[in-house]
Amino acid sequence: MKTTATYFSLSFFIILSMLFSHCGEKERPRSTITLYNQPLSVIQDTLEGKWELHYGIGGICATCYHDFGNIFWEFTPNGRIKGYSGATLKLDTILIWYKDRWGYPDTDSAYVMGYFDKLGYPNDYMVDGIYNDTLIIHTNASDAIFYRFTKLSDDPQ
Repeated sequence: MKTTATYFSLSFFIILSMLFSHCGEKERPRSTITLYNQPLSVIQDTLEGKWELHYGIGGICATCYHDFGNIFWEFTPNGRIKGYSGATLKLDTILIWYKDRWGYPDTDSAYVMGYFDKLGYPNDYMVDGIYNDTLIIHTNASDAIFYRFTKLSDDPQ
């Protein structure tokens, strides 16, 4: 009888310690927001900060996987985009926003984020949204690549 009570008590305390072992940890809430149909101010406020580019899917081959390592994009409060390869600044230019009807049949138009790189080539992207903390931005093209980012910080430097 004493062995059964001891076994029960020990099991009870093990279960309690397992239940309360995660109490101090705070899980980051997952966020989901569709952005392509939002006002420009909402899109800009949501993008502000530093994002890590992980991979892209699409292009000429719709299911092609494009892996990126150590690439970061930063959206500043003054309307600039900065691109980093590791810690090296590769892009620092102003963003140009305009509306286009391309790509979203359930809306009359969506904002396109454009900029010119160091060589003067135009780059146009549509901000799709954030789904489970993953920002999806795609090229404004019929054979679009859909890029996946996660946010590193809210505070652009």
